[in-house]
Amino acid sequence: LQPEMFAEIGPELAASRGVANGDWVTVSSARGAIECRALVTPRIKALRVAGRIVHQVGLPFHWGYAGEV
Repeated sequence: LQPEMFAEIGPELAASRGVANGDWVTVSSARGAIECRALVTPRIKALRVAGRIVHQVGLPFHWGYAGEV
């Protein structure tokens, strides 16, 4: 179990935004926004798409036996 929500981000994105491991960050999209802890990890790599660098952000989600948790 995790003590709080987290977002996995790559070291390149973290450095460009001035985010350190464990900092609070806001992840937003057209559908909404959440605040969570940053988990800076080399597992999340930047992608090159059509000549541009695109950064990924990983968010955990799951549905337990009692519904969304």
